[in-house]
Amino acid sequence: MFIELKAKGTPDAVAKIIAANKIEHEVVILSFKIGLLKRIKRLNSKLKVIYLFYRKPLRLWHRVKSVPLDYIGTRLKVATAKLVRRAHQLRRRVYIYDVNDVMAGLKLKNWKVDAICTDYPILFTKPRRR
Repeated sequence: MFIELKAKGTPDAVAKIIAANKIEHEVVILSFKIGLLKRIKRLNSKLKVIYLFYRKPLRLWHRVKSVPLDYIGTRLKVATAKLVRRAHQLRRRVYIYDVNDVMAGLKLKNWKVDAICTDYPILFTKPRRR
């Protein structure tokens, strides 16, 4: 399950619900706000987190190093092979969203992107042999 944090105060409530239900290993926390990710990691270091961005932020790599992130996540238009390599050098996985065509998916596979988000999962399923 992916849970996106959007507002101040949400990390505390979300961390409490996750802990009460003992689902730390079943959720991934996403946010465009690095401060919210810092807070939820302080509350529960077991949680996997993704720092989302839709354009490359200034001092991206400083931000990445400042939080124990598991992933960085960006939209397809911002993704580059160089960004993926750098993230992997820093031992961060890469999540790309808005991947809605097969050719883009193949390009990302060649770049060794760790995960994608698509509106059309059928495009990325292998046909079954009979």
